[in-house]
Amino acid sequence: MMDAADQVLLRLADPAARPTVLDADALLQLAITCYAVDPATVTGATTAIYDRLDLAVALPVQTSLTARLMRAGDALPWDVTAAWDTGRPSTPGADAVMVGSLVIRTAGLGGLIEAVEVTEAPAEAHFSAALDIQLQLSAPSNGAGAPPLVLPVVVAFLVDDGTSPRDLLRATAVARRVARTYPSPSPPDDAPARLVDRAVCWVVPAAAFEDEGWPGGTTADERLAAARAWLGPQGIAVVVT
Repeated sequence: MMDAADQVLLRLADPAARPTVLDADALLQLAITCYAVDPATVTGATTAIYDRLDLAVALPVQTSLTARLMRAGDALPWDVTAAWDTGRPSTPGADAVMVGSLVIRTAGLGGLIEAVEVTEAPAEAHFSAALDIQLQLSAPSNGAGAPPLVLPVVVAFLVDDGTSPRDLLRATAVARRVARTYPSPSPPDDAPARLVDRAVCWVVPAAAFEDEGWPGGTTADERLAAARAWLGPQGIAVVVT
């Protein structure tokens, strides 16, 4: 009998079922973790291009040696580096690693003023008048017509199987090392500033934030928002299922 974590991992593995885990909101969380994207400016649904998604990616156990040698008469030393597999079992690294791109559209500034409403407010003196002015702006003109931003990402996923947050944080360090074994393409010139080139994503049950041990509020949504606020700057996205 599969547990909940196994089911989530299999849904990640199946391209047809993957959107049930990585929906538009989840993909937006990855985008704002990896890039300086203001979610308030994002129009439409965030989508993804999966170049590859590897499952159960382990961290090879290797030993390395670095030496600097110099012979008499040599002008420069010789740097020698060697690495070899120790033959020991690999260390569990990440439940999955995604290499691909996130596709978002952002609204620009400068909507059109469609209406102006002016009402008279009480004046403080006989010779002055006070007015309340309310402006109604249309949606930004480039929301639908602007070309989408295609942002390359490398994300290592950890599917929560009921472990403690401390264990997830410890596993994050290893998952990040696994992500570093994948090449990270450069973002396009028009991309927002890149915050991290390789991120880690926790996939946790939404019910986890019903635990009052999570700080940040009295509801699960408030605790989730608070967790994202302090985990995001560490390159960790949080997706709930």
